[in-house]
Amino acid sequence: MKFTAEDLQLWEQRIRERVQNGMTIREWCEKNGVRKHQYNYWNQRVRKSQKSVEEKTFADITSIISPDD
Repeated sequence: MKFTAEDLQLWEQRIRERVQNGMTIREWCEKNGVRKHQYNYWNQRVRKSQKSVEEKTFADITSIISPDD
């Protein structure tokens, strides 16, 4: 299934709101008319995207060329 950045952003917001409201996945899905399978799919996609962002770190580097060269 292809998804857009907007889809991912929407589901990230939905998942965050569910967690902040203290609802179980089942409660949230019933209230919002979403199948649990669909919620779990998007939850996995959101986690993967967040993990890939966290893995991108930068290291400090120092020049090996002196200014006298």
